[in-house]
Amino acid sequence: MKKIVIDSHCDTVLKIYEGSNINSLNNQFRLDNALEYYKYIQFFAMYIEPEYIDKSPFDLCVNLINTLNSEIEKNTNKIMIVEDKKSLKKYIDEDNKMLGAVISVEDGIALEGKIENLYRLYEKKVRLLGLTWNNRNEIASGANCTDREDIGLTDFGREVIDQMNNLGMIADVSHLSEKSFWDTIKITKKPLIASHSCSKSVCNHKRNLNDEQIKAISENGGVVGINLYKEFIGNNDEANIDLVIKHMQHIINIGGTDCVGIGSDFDGIKTPVIGLENNSKFENLFYYLKKYDFSEETIDKIMWKNYMEFLDNNLK
Repeated sequence: MKKIVIDSHCDTVLKIYEGSNINSLNNQFRLDNALEYYKYIQFFAMYIEPEYIDKSPFDLCVNLINTLNSEIEKNTNKIMIVEDKKSLKKYIDEDNKMLGAVISVEDGIALEGKIENLYRLYEKKVRLLGLTWNNRNEIASGANCTDREDIGLTDFGREVIDQMNNLGMIADVSHLSEKSFWDTIKITKKPLIASHSCSKSVCNHKRNLNDEQIKAISENGGVVGINLYKEFIGNNDEANIDLVIKHMQHIINIGGTDCVGIGSDFDGIKTPVIGLENNSKFENLFYYLKKYDFSEETIDKIMWKNYMEFLDNNLK
């Protein structure tokens, strides 16, 4: 079986911006590790740290994109940006081992409440937007908001979703409050994803999704990328690959085999799951999925096919 990986979330670009590089031994995602697989597509999140809320989130976002582009320029024979159906097909057909890079933004605060900034980011090849981080912004409320603070999707947020649908930009509901989630599901005309979330039934964490949300994402044609952060997997020091499989099994039971993928959150988490500490360790996940008697078809869906089909269906 040719091993292919699509990972819908990592925060590696921020580490590079702060002085690392795409092959640093201290990174959980490394380019060299990715190139060991037959194909590997990584969604690179431009994470807007809370400390930038009172500064210029948009400028930080642009600087992060420039940082990623600089790394790509240093590795032109190893990385290509996937931004549309044409580039996706080119990447699939490429004989040489390369990394496919999808540019995403984590926290719609990067828009600074201006719809023109959405268009500007799209022009910079951003193809996915995480609507919030854990707090409230001009678009919606995040997972940290109390019921009293949770105002759901704002009028500006509705405009953002509408324009994202028109542009072919993917909405990411990880980090949303529950009210904001349901507001988004109600108005979106396109499938969406939860790029790095897990099952609340398996691990009762506020960042995880309940069964109704998982079902709604499945019915929407979306995908849930399993986060590899210990606290979301098992909320204890013994969170391991067996518990990751338990999350996958539960999501499949609720939403079917087409709605589960990988969203590692590498380089955004301090304590990844035991046995999945970095992107060289995806080999272990292939092994465990087979050990748990997942069919090769289902393993392919989890590790890459669901996201590949999602991209093919939703990029312009």
